[in-house]
Amino acid sequence: MANPTPDRLESPPAAPVGRYRWVVCGLLFLATTINYIDRQVISLLKPTLSAEYNWTETDYSYIIFNFTLAYAIGLVVVGRVIDKLGTKLGYALAIIFWSIAAMAHALAPSYGGPLIPSLALDSKTGFTFVTLAGAVAGFSLARFGLGLGEAGNFPASIKAVAEWFPKRERALATGVFNSGTNVGALVAPLVVPWVTINWGWRWAFLITGALGFLWLALWWWRSDATFHSTRTGSHQILKPVPVGFALACLGGSRLARAGDHLELRAVELAQLGRCRVGRTLRFVRPFHRSRDLGRVRGSPRARDDRWDTWQSAEV
Repeated sequence: MANPTPDRLESPPAAPVGRYRWVVCGLLFLATTINYIDRQVISLLKPTLSAEYNWTETDYSYIIFNFTLAYAIGLVVVGRVIDKLGTKLGYALAIIFWSIAAMAHALAPSYGGPLIPSLALDSKTGFTFVTLAGAVAGFSLARFGLGLGEAGNFPASIKAVAEWFPKRERALATGVFNSGTNVGALVAPLVVPWVTINWGWRWAFLITGALGFLWLALWWWRSDATFHSTRTGSHQILKPVPVGFALACLGGSRLARAGDHLELRAVELAQLGRCRVGRTLRFVRPFHRSRDLGRVRGSPRARDDRWDTWQSAEV
């Protein structure tokens, strides 16, 4: 009887082919859900924290602005880091970083270090420098660390989809993991108030931050690169992340023709340009004093130069 050909010896069974990649997609979905849970905790606890530490709306805006600023900075560099380290290690380091930062919020009020310089929005000059102290400084540092770490989520997820999925399924896989943003936005308001009522606001940060380490154990165990050849049965999905795919997911069609060698750098720039500026300004808005409501629009007394944070979760 003729010996089997080498191709047949190396080919995986028909049944498992293509199924394991959905396990990886499920892990990406869970990570994205955790990402959005962690970033929304402080917004849900804002009334509690403001009452306990006498925050003004301006104080809260400094804290929120530091998260968005760090997220923008992180997107500039995180893609290059993930390209060099690989998806498995790069994603793991990102979630470790942001989980530690999320849990560090529980210790933020005890900050007693030097004054922290920070940027702030100003209605007249646009941006201005301020110095933060006490609980505001502590929470601002924690939010800055959270923003840096969470910036790695979407570049790493998109790179993982390109590595594990053939082109015909990448849009579906991207939609599946990206749905974690909405799931996280729904889960956080259900979990955080319950934990706060029963155990206190510090445990809300500790428990949600610890979710990242539970996910990390699954990711490190189930996302090993050796599964690429034994579970998927497709050599096409082992190619690096093409810039065409990355920008197709983020809406940048022109840069997609610039060349595939750009890889994850394109993801950072497209995501930064598409989202960060708008999301930064979304947290703040000019407002009118209640006594000015109903006045003629454009009246000098109807305008107020102060800025207020939007009472909404971070999205």
